[in-house]
Amino acid sequence: MGWIADHIAMSRASELAAIAAAVLLVAAPLFLPATARADFGIESFTAAATNQDGSVDLAAGSHPYDFTIHFAMNLDPEGEAEGSIYSMQVDLPPGLVGSPQAVPFCDMADFDTGLFPSCPARSQIGVVHADTRLGTSVLGLYNLRPPPGAAAAFGFGDNGSPVIERLSLGADGTVRVSAPVLPTGLGLRSITETIWGVPADRGHDGERGACLEAGGECSTDAEPAPLLTLPTSCGGPLRTTITAASLEEPERSTTASALSPGEGGLLEGLRDCEGPSFDPRIGIRPEADALSPSGLLVDLELPQTEAAELPASAALRQITVRLPAGLTFNSPAAAGLAACSPAQIGLESVPGGQPPRFDAVPVTCPDASKLGTASVQTPLLDHLLPGAIYLATPGENPSGAIFAIYVVLEDPTSGTILKLPGRLDADPADGRLTATISDLPQLPFEDMKLSFFGGPRAALTTPSTCGTYTTTADAVPSTVPAGSVAHLRSSFTFSSGAGSGPCPPGALPNDPDFEAGAVVPIAGLRTPFVLRLQRQDASQQLAAFDLALPPGLSARLAGAAVCADAAIPSCPASSSVGQATVGTGVGSAPLYLRGTVYLAGPYRGAPVSLLVVVPALAGPFDLGTVVVRVAVQVDPVTGQLSAASDSFPQILRGVPLAIRSLAISLDRPGFIRNPTSCDPMRIDAGAVSTLGQVAPLSSRFQLGACAGLAFQPRAAVRLLGPIHRGAHPRLRTVLRPRAGDANIRRVAVTLPGTELLDNRHIGTICTAARFAAERCPAGSVYGFARAWTPLLDQPLEGPVYLRSSRHRLPDLAASLDGQIHLDLTGHVNSIGGRIRNTLVALPDVPLSKVVLTMAGGKRGLLVNTGGLCAGELRAAATFDAQNGKTRDTAPLVKTDCGRAGRAR
Repeated sequence: MGWIADHIAMSRASELAAIAAAVLLVAAPLFLPATARADFGIESFTAAATNQDGSVDLAAGSHPYDFTIHFAMNLDPEGEAEGSIYSMQVDLPPGLVGSPQAVPFCDMADFDTGLFPSCPARSQIGVVHADTRLGTSVLGLYNLRPPPGAAAAFGFGDNGSPVIERLSLGADGTVRVSAPVLPTGLGLRSITETIWGVPADRGHDGERGACLEAGGECSTDAEPAPLLTLPTSCGGPLRTTITAASLEEPERSTTASALSPGEGGLLEGLRDCEGPSFDPRIGIRPEADALSPSGLLVDLELPQTEAAELPASAALRQITVRLPAGLTFNSPAAAGLAACSPAQIGLESVPGGQPPRFDAVPVTCPDASKLGTASVQTPLLDHLLPGAIYLATPGENPSGAIFAIYVVLEDPTSGTILKLPGRLDADPADGRLTATISDLPQLPFEDMKLSFFGGPRAALTTPSTCGTYTTTADAVPSTVPAGSVAHLRSSFTFSSGAGSGPCPPGALPNDPDFEAGAVVPIAGLRTPFVLRLQRQDASQQLAAFDLALPPGLSARLAGAAVCADAAIPSCPASSSVGQATVGTGVGSAPLYLRGTVYLAGPYRGAPVSLLVVVPALAGPFDLGTVVVRVAVQVDPVTGQLSAASDSFPQILRGVPLAIRSLAISLDRPGFIRNPTSCDPMRIDAGAVSTLGQVAPLSSRFQLGACAGLAFQPRAAVRLLGPIHRGAHPRLRTVLRPRAGDANIRRVAVTLPGTELLDNRHIGTICTAARFAAERCPAGSVYGFARAWTPLLDQPLEGPVYLRSSRHRLPDLAASLDGQIHLDLTGHVNSIGGRIRNTLVALPDVPLSKVVLTMAGGKRGLLVNTGGLCAGELRAAATFDAQNGKTRDTAPLVKTDCGRAGRAR
């Protein structure tokens, strides 16, 4: 493997400094720095792997006989190096790796003896030819026990000037060897370093140990295990890079690259990519039972070929894992979650740019972005590489995906920092997850374990039923296209439900809970109205709801701003009428999303509607805005309000919502008003599940303090037009309830005996069916009515028809239109020879005034039985209140008689 010396090695840093100082004092003439030269640099640099016969090794995954690096410095005309090399760094080709654990170590105490290393021959891994102004030295290269902060260490040297090469793994998995401090007074001209691919190979006996100088063959009892392995991909030529820094100008450095040649000196990549084996295995196991938040254990094994005569196992280039249906994101995981930004992970390339580049600095990702732990077992080290899984900032990550992760392996012991980006794709239809980690470094590993955290806010949720589920995966080797993609499978079985309880039934019940009511349950008051719809995990998921409020529970639309359709979902604050809270996710800790309820215009045939607008914001995620529209109908007879929602979204950007609860509070001051009846009532609802089943629900509703409501309505009656006998006057009746009183439930107005029903003028009568369909013929119109209410901006008004009824006489039916539609029905009968019209079943809503005007003349239904000016005429008015109170009045009937006429 390539090398870079780290510092003049000593068993301890203090001893190293002391010995280095002594050497400099004794050999001062040799170590005096030369005058800075402008042409300091590397004159030539080569790096190549060779077979025993000297030919270039081009077999992917092979263990070369030698790997040799040679560099020579620029020389002056006298043959001296132009300047002194102070430090060097060599980056090996991606995928060129070693297994230092396969070769016995030399302890630092044996290597650093002050003069010549006394390492055992079995720890030798190559030779170094160093050419200085003092001559050429041939030195042994040894596998040292790595110091803290290094993945491996090689060493060579003599005469008290040992050199240690510290090996580390770069952020992309590339092996880097560094030597930040080199002996500078020796006039280094060139170095040729040869590393043996299989150090115990008998072909190296002539250069092993004492035989390096004395000749002969020095065998070793070490096992012939491979130290070096060529990349297992067949791309372009292998590039090795060297960087050297000048002692005279420390800020100045020079860089050179070497491309490994092919046969006949031609540049080419590796070949025989079908040779390396590739037999990965995967295990996927949730840690929880069915229908539960769950962590996830992922175990990816990649058996390594260890025989020196066989090519190494192919490295893993990409792994794509498709989790089974039902194992999906769990929205509560986002609560309190943070994300790791490009700066915190050390992303040097542009987010979304490929391939990604990272720095080699430890990450500073927040703890709140940690999703789990990771570990990797590699033959490069004698211990596991520990790590963590972090959530990447949505959209600002190497893949540009909404859901992305970083698998970061940080090992201070070996100085290893690896940063592996991955992406998670969620199917927008069913939430099925596909995880992909691509562009993996050619780093051999035997086992990779990923453990995602569990608990109530685990990132995943398990399927809702027991049974066996299968994960599939595609593992792409570094040898593609010569190597074959491995198709993997892993199954797990659920045999119990949440908390080790019984398995959820195959068909979950639709069994939600429901409660609703007025916050202040006092008759006639303005009060917030609240409702809550909630289900357990083991209940069918909510898809929609409908609601029927008790008669008289009304909403004030007067003066209220309305959100126009074009403004949805960015409705103005003035149209807000309440708040909404939606609970989502599986488990005991749902995620609660808060939004606003707005008043909107007509929708789906309803006169008004509500908009439930909930931003899907949680942790670092913005999945958009959920808008559910609710059509609000008004019963034309009772005034009773009913609401029916559109279907709830079940999934957002691939994240199943699993709606657990819906809480709505209509709390705009003065918007909701209680009835004035204290009779026991109920609020009915229907919860529609995603399977189309409707669960009938109800909540008891009853108010108090009805007796405290006064009731003093007034009535006024006037006959307009001719006053003589046989004439047909117009009739105007005005009802005036008093503000703040109980609402009118029934009113009967009896006319004076001077007025009779003229059957000869009863012509066209509208049928009940045509009236309900608002298709009455024009000939059935006999009057006009207006009704004012403080709940609306404008009065309701419309014609009054004669409508067929089950009584002896036709009914008077007013069809009133405006912001809403309302029908008023009056029963006409005769009592004591006098005509009476009774408005029945008036809605329990506040009315300011009601004016009923009946036609006269040829369309008049009333006829004078005598003159109207003979004396005082009085009607009788009987009122019944919604709270049970009654009131009788005898209003004076006004006519068009003059003062003199009335006297006569």
